[in-house]
Amino acid sequence: MNEREYLKITGNIDERFVNEYQNYTASRVVSIRKRISTGLLVAAAVALMVPIGVYAAKKLIHHDKVSILYGGEGVKMIEDNLADGEFTVENDFFRLTVDVQICDGNFTEGVWTVTALTDEAKKHLENIVERCVDTVTGDRIGFSGDSTPDLISDEEVTWRFVIPVTSHPARFEFFEDVPTGKYHCYYGAEVEEDYTYYEGICFDVLSEPNVPTKVLRSPDGKEITLSPYGLSVYDETSDDPKNGQPESISSLVYISTDGERVNIFTHQMDGRVETDLDDVNISVSGEFGTGYFRMNIGTAFNVDNISGVEINGVPYLAE
Repeated sequence: MNEREYLKITGNIDERFVNEYQNYTASRVVSIRKRISTGLLVAAAVALMVPIGVYAAKKLIHHDKVSILYGGEGVKMIEDNLADGEFTVENDFFRLTVDVQICDGNFTEGVWTVTALTDEAKKHLENIVERCVDTVTGDRIGFSGDSTPDLISDEEVTWRFVIPVTSHPARFEFFEDVPTGKYHCYYGAEVEEDYTYYEGICFDVLSEPNVPTKVLRSPDGKEITLSPYGLSVYDETSDDPKNGQPESISSLVYISTDGERVNIFTHQMDGRVETDLDDVNISVSGEFGTGYFRMNIGTAFNVDNISGVEINGVPYLAE
């Protein structure tokens, strides 16, 4: 499978999904490579919410791939604290691995990997489709996702997803889009859902927080949730960010409890991105300034060592 073709295929699916099901959480990934200037906030042993008695670290099945998305520190924290949540299911053709799920109470983000087990299955990996459904109502749920060519091959696809936490449980299903031979004036070649090769390939989305969080507040009372992996805001009553006037983030600074400032990024006029971090992938879902926003920093921080953040020059501090 050609990586560009796969990204094009999934891009077309996402566009259709946006139009039909109001999936307004388009993701953007910013790859940043910069020499690290400080290690004070990078967690060496962040205390995540794990069952008492669980101490031994477990190496993830797809350690190297998850490292691309979460960085060295981030994957270390996952393996030290969250790897016991790794989940696998397979049939005669495919194996699904849910490498990690991280929930901060607003959003659940995670990484799944689908691996072809036979040569025949490889032919049916090109048209893979993921869909998230409300298991109570059966309705589709909007979500965002991203990947990179490094995570996609003829035999295996790895994808990061972000989905809001609602009052109903959610489940990801996988199937194949098969051409019907008919054409639609808007979508082009019509396809139909085929579960022949993906029967039983699904997983339930985590809905309870499994990482420590802090609520940070700005001087005018706006709130944002801090977790070891990023920042988020979620309000089920918020308007679709496409139709609003969302603010953009031009700068983000983390402030340690002893007053040190760590520049996460600053957009420069020429399009360059300045950062104090080394080789991280920043992903964004939704829009800052609305009730639907999630930013993953691509590494892990110790929440206890952070007193607040500064977004576009505005401080958001823990009380």
